[in-house]
Amino acid sequence: MQKNDVSMSIEIPYKLYKADAGGYKFSLKPNLQLENHNFQPALHLIDKHCPHDKLYEVQFNYDKHTVYITTGEGILTSLPLPDEFSDFNEVEVWMTWIKKDICVGSKNKTFFTYPRNITGGKSADKFIGYIKFETNYGFDWKVHESPEVYKMPLEKNLKGGKLHWVSIEDHKLPQDAMIGGFEKNPIYIARAMYSGSLCPGKYVPEEGKAYVAWGGEEHEKSNFQILCGYNAKWVLCSDDNIPENAFVAGTSEIQNEPLYIGRAFIDYKLIVGKVHMLYKTCYLPYQGEEIEVQDYEILLDLSIKPKGYPCRGKCKVNVFNKDLTCI
Repeated sequence: MQKNDVSMSIEIPYKLYKADAGGYKFSLKPNLQLENHNFQPALHLIDKHCPHDKLYEVQFNYDKHTVYITTGEGILTSLPLPDEFSDFNEVEVWMTWIKKDICVGSKNKTFFTYPRNITGGKSADKFIGYIKFETNYGFDWKVHESPEVYKMPLEKNLKGGKLHWVSIEDHKLPQDAMIGGFEKNPIYIARAMYSGSLCPGKYVPEEGKAYVAWGGEEHEKSNFQILCGYNAKWVLCSDDNIPENAFVAGTSEIQNEPLYIGRAFIDYKLIVGKVHMLYKTCYLPYQGEEIEVQDYEILLDLSIKPKGYPCRGKCKVNVFNKDLTCI
């Protein structure tokens, strides 16, 4: 794994890196000093068992302002490149292949998602083991890291699945604790009291602490609960368009307004926080601050059958737990 930025010389036709953690972060920039420009840099995702077997090619075509992905079977999919690729400046890109999709993005947004159900739908991190950067396109690549943040834990055999809150003892995670996102490693969904509000936030196992966002800051909590179960689903959401079966996880300090669980990308990390419908915003605890985003994913409770309209009215769900006291 590469821990530092490594520039690739264009004299070498390609550079191969081990990539069995489910993702990579890199930069690419056109080399405008070359006389013959071919602004179509490409990379390949390679089979874990054979470094010569190309499973997918991802091409950034600057001329057509399009990103293409081609499978080993020759299936081609394309989507427009975002605006930051228009001015030929250096662009940081991240790529993940966990679960059943291959995602490509820049900054904090995904601009390409490739659903792999047409080739069997297996988890890509089960069979992708290398990434190859082609360096004969007149581009300078910089490989930043093979991020451990994308490495997923082993699958668990679980029974049940109803969402429920559990207090942690001796920092031992419940077997059915729900993974909410990742930083250096997977993080979990937590909630804790702060200033009269029962706030959804994140739990970082390595630190044994939970963090919630409130009042413009990130607040560390040692008394908290962890969300367990798996009868849930993440869906895209924005502003106050809250799905009817969004999971109510907490309450605000004023009038006990419902708070939901949201998540979004920050600096290539998937951070969990709270959604407040009144302010049309998802608030994320990150590096000491409360980060506001208007486009995010929200967690749905699949045990609730929606009737077909968004939950814009005042919810009267009592989510307080007597065992969770404010410290």
